[in-house]
Amino acid sequence: PTKFICQKSTPGVVSIRTRIPASLRQCDRPPHVPLATLSEESGSLNDFPEGITVIYVCNPGYSQRGGWPEIICSKKSWTSLTLRCEPKSCGSPGEIVNGRYHLPKGVLFGSHAIASCVEGYVLVGRKTRECLAGAWSSNIPVCEIIKCPSPPEIENGEILSFFSGDVKYGDVIQYKCNKFHLIGEKEIYCTKDGNYSGPPPKCKDITCKTPTVHDGKKVYGRLPPYKYKDIVSFTCNYGYKLIGSSTITCEEHGWLPKIPWCIKNNEVTTTTPSPDKPCDLWCRIQNFVFSWL
Repeated sequence: PTKFICQKSTPGVVSIRTRIPASLRQCDRPPHVPLATLSEESGSLNDFPEGITVIYVCNPGYSQRGGWPEIICSKKSWTSLTLRCEPKSCGSPGEIVNGRYHLPKGVLFGSHAIASCVEGYVLVGRKTRECLAGAWSSNIPVCEIIKCPSPPEIENGEILSFFSGDVKYGDVIQYKCNKFHLIGEKEIYCTKDGNYSGPPPKCKDITCKTPTVHDGKKVYGRLPPYKYKDIVSFTCNYGYKLIGSSTITCEEHGWLPKIPWCIKNNEVTTTTPSPDKPCDLWCRIQNFVFSWL
């Protein structure tokens, strides 16, 4: 209830002063503000009478960068808060040997550092670190070189390269045949995927049948038997035209390109001729003579 106080005054004049209850002279609870909260002491208060001061502190991860952290209850309202809070910096996340950090949003509180490795290396550890209250989460990861399994052995051949330990990215494996012919690439290397660049070569005894071109003759090449990578060239007799490649090579599965054939100049063909007939005695004599031309 409202109280009235009787005071001494001029004769004939009555003076009455009203005492306003304390509950009508206080402020509401201090307002919520972004990036800051009431201090522990100020936050524990329940009543905020006229003239009381409360203090704000910046949230974790933020620090004061100007302004004043206090507000005062004045005439049932709070004065304006000028406190300015800005996110803390975590600085550099560190260096990664054979790798790097990508910082899409800088190095302030709440940002992330994303790690990656250069080609041929794999990341061991956390890929992403977060900037917390002035420090980065977790530890700096490591970039380890990619390894390949032991190189495969080959039959009738051996590996020339020597490695005392693991085969690593970029290492080259060299092969050689102890006999026969080396089919395929003599070198393979360890790739960024941890696999080899291709299958190992093979050591095989490759021979090709003696090629025969009817109405034509051999103009270049050794005598049979023909072995891997031997080359033979042909030309047609007078009045005939060569169909196909004039030079063929003995490959793993036979002659490449396929054996050519000869047709008369006035003939036109779009089909492959029938398979060659067996070479008779006269044919073999011709081949022997032509091989020396």
